[in-house]
Amino acid sequence: MRASLLSLSILTITLAGCATTPKQYTQALNEKVYHSYEQMMGKQSYAFSGHMSFHAEAGKMTKPDITSKALSTPPTSDEATLAEEMSLESQREQILKELLTTTPNYPSEQQQWMKEGIENPYSAPSKKMSNKAQAMPVLMASFMNRYFYEFDGVVDLKRGQMSFNPTIGYRAKNLQAWIKLPLALDFTNYKVYADISALSPIVTDPQYDGQYVVYDFKKLMDKTDIDLKPALEVVREMMLVNAALAEESEYKRLPLTEEDKQNQAVERIQYKGDYAKMLAQYMLYFYVNQDYLKTLLNKNLKSDQPITPDQLFSLGKKSSYGQTLGTQHIAKEPSEQARDAMYRVYDGIDAIYAETDLAKDSVPAVEEIVAPPPALAKDMSSDDVLNGDDLSGEEKSEYQIRREENKALLAKFDQYKKADQLITAQDLKKIVAEQPEAYQDLIKQSDAEFSDLELLEDMGYVTNFSLDAEGRLKRAELLIEMPNFDEIGIKNMTAKAVMNIGNYGNARVDQSKLRNAVTFQEAANERSVLNLGKIVEQFTADPKDSQKGEAKDAESRSKYWSRTERYDQLAKSFWQQGLSFVEVYSALYNYAAIAELKESDREDFDLSALKTTAKWTAYYYADEEGFPLTVAQKTEYDQTPDDWPYYDEYLAENVWYSVQKTEKEAKLVTDVQKLRKQGKTNLQIFETLYKQMDEKSGYNQYLTDEEMDEHQRFMHTIAEIAVEDLNTKKVDVNKLRPYSEAALNRFSSENYRAVYEVFLTQ
Repeated sequence: MRASLLSLSILTITLAGCATTPKQYTQALNEKVYHSYEQMMGKQSYAFSGHMSFHAEAGKMTKPDITSKALSTPPTSDEATLAEEMSLESQREQILKELLTTTPNYPSEQQQWMKEGIENPYSAPSKKMSNKAQAMPVLMASFMNRYFYEFDGVVDLKRGQMSFNPTIGYRAKNLQAWIKLPLALDFTNYKVYADISALSPIVTDPQYDGQYVVYDFKKLMDKTDIDLKPALEVVREMMLVNAALAEESEYKRLPLTEEDKQNQAVERIQYKGDYAKMLAQYMLYFYVNQDYLKTLLNKNLKSDQPITPDQLFSLGKKSSYGQTLGTQHIAKEPSEQARDAMYRVYDGIDAIYAETDLAKDSVPAVEEIVAPPPALAKDMSSDDVLNGDDLSGEEKSEYQIRREENKALLAKFDQYKKADQLITAQDLKKIVAEQPEAYQDLIKQSDAEFSDLELLEDMGYVTNFSLDAEGRLKRAELLIEMPNFDEIGIKNMTAKAVMNIGNYGNARVDQSKLRNAVTFQEAANERSVLNLGKIVEQFTADPKDSQKGEAKDAESRSKYWSRTERYDQLAKSFWQQGLSFVEVYSALYNYAAIAELKESDREDFDLSALKTTAKWTAYYYADEEGFPLTVAQKTEYDQTPDDWPYYDEYLAENVWYSVQKTEKEAKLVTDVQKLRKQGKTNLQIFETLYKQMDEKSGYNQYLTDEEMDEHQRFMHTIAEIAVEDLNTKKVDVNKLRPYSEAALNRFSSENYRAVYEVFLTQ
């Protein structure tokens, strides 16, 4: 996947660098560029192949690496501090020189030690560390020169298909290694293909080597609000943005090379790109289209609501929490459903927190600062500053100014936003023509951001394009120079990417490979080491098949319980039988002792003695933890001998944990049944049980009257949300909005899950 993303990045940057030519000399160079891009993004199919490589030379570090710096020099915060430190060091050297001159009794060895201590107060790096620092550039340069990256594929947008075959490798003397991951996409039929033969026989059966594994994502698209066609149109126009906004002065003609002629190219054009400018262009594109993008992600989003990362990462989610791709047809345990319900409440609370943060951020900087921060006391320690007790007014002001300037610059383009229409690359070109000053200011702002990144400063790229007589791209060369790596010992560092394009109109994705594709379940069968197919099959089962197999799954699921889970389930079952504490504990201890029978207890095993010990241990925990004992049981417990056969303290504690934990659940079940017999509604029952658990926890007993009043209202609202969620699997966030952050923070996930789970089982 990393290789495929890298390939797409290369393709994007290469194309975002420059152009091709339609009819030879009838158009300006920037127009030729744009129309060549249109052909690349159009319906005509084509094949491509290329490679990328790095070149670097090992030099010497012009400043120490982090390790050496940490050892040899004290940490400094700014240039003023550094100058102060150097001045102090000079003064120390001068005083030491005077001391040694006026006191001739120091042997030469002692004088040497003193001088070294002044020159390197934090100890000089060892010879070994110094050698490592000098070897690091050699190591980095060698690896860069030896790694290679190749790719090829077909783009057939008319049929909605693409293939892409990235290869990443390493070449050295007596060593060569590479890995390939062939991929294909069929947007029309909502399928993605991958040849994962490199993972056999660990993940897949070797008999399927060379074949695609197919995944059908149509169900995913059906579950989301995403319409794939407009989403792809957004990507297409994004690829055209740089070409549409580039000016003719940024291009120039070059003489054809022999490789150009071999590719039937008739014109060679060079484009000199600027990363800061490209960033500004893409920033503007997404800004003017943000209202439109919101309609693609979520039609219920208001125009003034930001697109959050959660919305981007949850595209595969169904409307109900936890029913993501592949899991929507699985019958979940009540405990899992209760956990999902708890997360839905947390999502609602987090949404309110995000809105609050956004509201704070939207307050102008001048309003945020009510009063100037107090001056830093002279005796204030550096730890106080590092812990955030004081912030540099200059730093805070600079950040706020830049942020506000950026918002103000983009706000000049607010009038062009449209929620019902995509702003295309050509539309953006017209917008820029109408707002030339604002556009240039945006570029300057972007350039200022790049200047803060030392390694990226002064780094640019050049793209050479070879075009045929019809203005189609035949070859692209991307050259990137990275001059600012000299400081870490890397000289003349460059990256070069080459892409050849051909077979226009005739290129096709290999349909036979698509037809012969197998599902992951087939490929990852029992002949593979991990045998993952069975697991995946459970996640991709058809709803009808899933329902038929639910009873069977419930019967077989217990086979895979852990020891702790088995103890919990047994204890819960014992409680549901209406047994007393002593009976529940004794029954579980008997089973646990047998399940964990030791080698030393095998010979002459006495089951009756085990049962007696289990009963006595139950008496002990009942007496310690306040569970009722009859008079006869109490008398028997008082007369027990010192030696209990088959008693194991560790085992006894494990049994106690399961018994006491499930006792709470059993009590909840009993309480629900009692309250229902009294005619209470689900809302009243949920609120009563949630409040009982809250009071028992004691966490909120020290609230003020005002806080407690809000907390009581909040618990009632939580009950309302839970009862609705049981039917809709949704949380009404508006019900949470009236409450303070402190009240929201008092939400008890443990209590909510426990009560919610009981409602699922009763």
